[in-house]
Amino acid sequence: MRTKSGGYRYPRYFLYAGLFLFLFLLIVGCSKTAPPSPSSTETTVPQESTQTESKQPQDQGPFLKKGEPIYILMYHHFAPRGYWPKQEVAVYVDDFSEQMDYLQQEGYHVVALRQVWDHYKNGTPLPQKPVVITLDDGYESSYQLAYPVLKKHNYPFTIFPVVNWLQFEKSNKPYAPDKSDYLSWPQMDEMVASGLCDVQSHTFDSHDKVNGISVLITKIKKANGQLETTEEANSRVKEDLRQAKTFIEQRYGWDVYALAYPYGEYDEKVMQTMDELGYSMGLCMSKIKHKNNLKAIARIPVAQSDGLNGFIQRLKSKQAQ
Repeated sequence: MRTKSGGYRYPRYFLYAGLFLFLFLLIVGCSKTAPPSPSSTETTVPQESTQTESKQPQDQGPFLKKGEPIYILMYHHFAPRGYWPKQEVAVYVDDFSEQMDYLQQEGYHVVALRQVWDHYKNGTPLPQKPVVITLDDGYESSYQLAYPVLKKHNYPFTIFPVVNWLQFEKSNKPYAPDKSDYLSWPQMDEMVASGLCDVQSHTFDSHDKVNGISVLITKIKKANGQLETTEEANSRVKEDLRQAKTFIEQRYGWDVYALAYPYGEYDEKVMQTMDELGYSMGLCMSKIKHKNNLKAIARIPVAQSDGLNGFIQRLKSKQAQ
């Protein structure tokens, strides 16, 4: 349509049509170059893969399957070769080093005891061939000899000290491998600060026997020479376990959930007392009286005469159970 000035004026519908075409082409062009949305990405990744990546610990391979063993090793004292001969609880440190090397070479995964507790309580996955390292009593050799080996491998471990046996001040005396001295709490603090060391209970001061029976499960004589009543024995044991738990929790700020029974001996009353105090895991030696019970977990004792070959045989024996 010509205007009075000689130009042309186009009908409005041409303008609207042109604007619509421009917007259409713009939208189509953007949709071709835009990155895929999160929902479209999820559909291209198998669901199993995303679950595995979120749960599986790094460098730990497949998960433990039902029925496969969990290896909980039990050590006590350590010594340089030549010291403490024929004392089975004193493992030679060079043998210990070879045993730790073997675990790494053969694809075992050393995990914290708390991970095993979480596995039993909550079903949290563990890697295949899981190993837990526990050290009982709290000998100074744990710090002087075993700790450097464990630190070299970055292996977590749990110490079960008899709380009242440890020294509150760090000794200035040089380490004497011919002695069976106990740790100081400053030495324990140093190991805890590394992030590798967990501390749980081996009683406060009840690692003893009367007539060949652990004082944790039998009556003892009082100061007046008379035998405790059942009520008095139960009260003594409960107070001892409470003191140990309270001391460690206040020093380190974590929950004390595990008790290693002295001599591996326990009974129903001790298990009941543990429930009352908040202990949920009990560790024995190689023999247990209850199956499928978190308060009766068998461990693999490692002895001086084992060396490397005996150590390997103990692991294989656990596999065959």
